[in-house]
Amino acid sequence: TRVVTPGLVYDPEQLDLNTANYVCALISKSRNLYDFSAIEASTGEVLVAKNISPGQVMTWCQKLCPREFVVKAGFELFFDPQCILSYSKSLINSVDEFLTDYVKETQGEEILQTLGTPRSMIDNCLEISEVCAKHLELFKNYDGDDRGALFYAVNFNKTPMGARLLKSRLASPFCDLSKIHVEQNLVEKFFNDSQLLADISVSLARVGDLERKIVKLSNSLCNARDLQGLGLALEQVQSAIKRAPGFFHHCDTDICHGLADDVRRILRDELPHSTKEGGMVRSGISATLDEYVELATHGQTKLTELESRERLNSGIQSLKIKYNNVFGYSFEITKSNLDRVPQHFVRRQTLAQAERFITPELSDLEQKILSSEQKKGELEFAIYEELRKKILKEAMSLLKISRAVAHLDLIQSWARLAREKNHCKPSFNDMGELKLVKSRHPVVEQNSDVIFIPNDIQIEKGGCILLTGPNMAGKSTVMRQVALTSILAQCGAFVPADSASLPVFDKVFTRIGSSDNLSRGLSTFMVEMTETSTIIKEATENSLVVLDEIGRGTSTYDGLSLAHAILEHFVTEVGAVVLFATHYHELTELPAGNSKIKNFHMSIEEYNDELIFLHKLKSGPADRSYGIEVAKLAGLPLTVTTKASRVLKDLVLKAEKVHSKQMTFEEKNEPDQQLNILVQKYSSALNAIDLNTTTPMSALNLLASLKEIQ
Repeated sequence: TRVVTPGLVYDPEQLDLNTANYVCALISKSRNLYDFSAIEASTGEVLVAKNISPGQVMTWCQKLCPREFVVKAGFELFFDPQCILSYSKSLINSVDEFLTDYVKETQGEEILQTLGTPRSMIDNCLEISEVCAKHLELFKNYDGDDRGALFYAVNFNKTPMGARLLKSRLASPFCDLSKIHVEQNLVEKFFNDSQLLADISVSLARVGDLERKIVKLSNSLCNARDLQGLGLALEQVQSAIKRAPGFFHHCDTDICHGLADDVRRILRDELPHSTKEGGMVRSGISATLDEYVELATHGQTKLTELESRERLNSGIQSLKIKYNNVFGYSFEITKSNLDRVPQHFVRRQTLAQAERFITPELSDLEQKILSSEQKKGELEFAIYEELRKKILKEAMSLLKISRAVAHLDLIQSWARLAREKNHCKPSFNDMGELKLVKSRHPVVEQNSDVIFIPNDIQIEKGGCILLTGPNMAGKSTVMRQVALTSILAQCGAFVPADSASLPVFDKVFTRIGSSDNLSRGLSTFMVEMTETSTIIKEATENSLVVLDEIGRGTSTYDGLSLAHAILEHFVTEVGAVVLFATHYHELTELPAGNSKIKNFHMSIEEYNDELIFLHKLKSGPADRSYGIEVAKLAGLPLTVTTKASRVLKDLVLKAEKVHSKQMTFEEKNEPDQQLNILVQKYSSALNAIDLNTTTPMSALNLLASLKEIQ
């Protein structure tokens, strides 16, 4: 009996090769602290995080996307897990033991041989929230497809393990500069050695999903073909080990050769799907099995040979071997020849015209023939099981090798990406400055039918690029490519630019695009403000913040006021590196009062009343938003855009008149204002006089000073 649950699936054909399949568990330690664990049963990975907050639990759930959640009976989750929820009556308090106990209970003891040592989830990594991953389209585009996402664009891996490691790395890039440098140097080695890169790629392409092949040995679905596939994979791994031994220095690589040799020596080239039908083991492995195979295959020939020999020895020409379902095989002799029956014949059955006899040799042959098929199958299965258990005993060592293969695959993937897409090795500085020369968007440049326009981007520590320009001009693309470049760099990869110098960010935040959550009663503007509020609370001076069109979901003055206040808060209070795109041109006056804010715009040209988007980042603010022109490009009827142009002119004229009146009023009242200021100065001076102590000389001096007031 097999127990199958969404989080405990072993067959690679039933799983997404590029995606991990986690079952998670949660135990409450106190009101606001929890122990959290995750097991990827198909790869043997075990993760654990202890004494973490509800927010951290949510973060890890977002990263791992578990297919199944296990809790103790009666436990109430404080969030919707969006997956199958299982209950366990286990009394074990340790969360990893609790989850392991559940897995063992449903899958059997052998699964424990493929589960690794629990690894702590708490690590020094770049924090990327689920919202940020969605805005940046790290794993899926806005339509929910793989194509168009960063993962799809940079996945040059040859194995599913490498692809899964890539996905994990993109979700949690490094914050430890030493780890980043280690990865960069490895990528650079392969980048500079094209022959090594080509050889490794060929070897890895034949390995397949080594992790899941190993773990499947603990499952009842395993068969001889799985062992054969694992053996072939281990042969290819040996080739990779020879070319890149440094990745395997902590592994027992000798077992690859031994186990691969055992598989090839024992199993036939053509194998059945079932393990109970025989036909799996080569001849020469077991003399007993070879005899069973011979009997099962050539049993009738041996009976004919025995019949001929006894006929010749006895001289009875009518002697025949007959078979009966009740009595089995026997020699049949007619009654006219009974006087010539050999002495070693033993009577078994009497018929009307003949009698049947048995001999020790025929009895032994009968037993072997009748049982050979069954015994052949049993002995083959025993040999297969011995081989399976021998490999399973080395599961931990093999899984360590498979993870080294995954790392090697990821490094060659980064190197191939860099060579084919012209990426550069980024450097990191401790000044907090971001400087990209001819920066490109790693996804858009691959999917664009035209030449991608690169841009130079430079932001000082705590600085802000205030970006204006029309829709479709490329503001969001530029901001996203800065965030994606930073993420790739902290993964240890090369980046799409001619050169890059970056700080090590601790968190990346984005607020891009409009969306609502009507099921929770949240409007588009409420979602925008909620996400912005989270960013303000959690961002630090070492964070990267990307904000697009803040405040557009409400009235113009409300939105403008909020955008103004939010931008100033990030620059003056938080000190994060900020990219802020807006259509509120009033905000472009902010740099006059804060040197950290720099105006930039996406340049365009007008030709024959048409807009030409140059996608070039230039210093200074945009002169206007070109909304009506973009509407024309979108296909709005001419009557609508013409009417909009007239309305726009009227609004501009009214605004100019109001501004003119305000200026006239201020000019007309300027003398009165000056008089009021003068009166205030005289009043202050006179109120400061103490008449009881003032001497004639001091009074004269005071009059002289009042006369000098302008």
